[in-house]
Amino acid sequence: MTSSPSRIAQATAAAALAIACSVGFAACTQDPARLPPTIGGGVNAEVGEQDPVKVLNLMLITRDGTTGFLEGALSTTGEDTLVSVSGELVDADNNPTGTPLVFEGGPTPVVTKQLSKLSVGNPYLVSGEIPVGLTVRTTLVFTHAGEVTLDVPIVDGNNVDYATVTPQPTNL
Repeated sequence: MTSSPSRIAQATAAAALAIACSVGFAACTQDPARLPPTIGGGVNAEVGEQDPVKVLNLMLITRDGTTGFLEGALSTTGEDTLVSVSGELVDADNNPTGTPLVFEGGPTPVVTKQLSKLSVGNPYLVSGEIPVGLTVRTTLVFTHAGEVTLDVPIVDGNNVDYATVTPQPTNL
């Protein structure tokens, strides 16, 4: 039994339509509006081997370009402490400027299975040239987890998304 050219054409058209539909429907599942929401413009990292510390949504917020504070959260399954923070401005070409920023604050305890917010307790206040839109190559040092260096974005604290975020020291 031989197939006529019209039956072959119909089968080919049906196969092409099936492929087109499967590609089209698969693309529908990648709709960004259907993806789980992610937190704002900070950076994330994981530091250490045993009971690693997770650094979540780390950013430097400034309202005037000369002072600011670190915002973000820390989490671990063990116990740890953020003991120091240092950093320097990185220019638009991703080159360190050589001018260190001054970080004052801390230490920040990282409590088991709880979020430790960096802007609460003994917040890290930052001073120096802090232009919005650039990054600060920032090194975080933990008692047990070790250290990590991240390019932390500098965000405008006058932006409506960050206008209500302020450091909340508990030692006053």
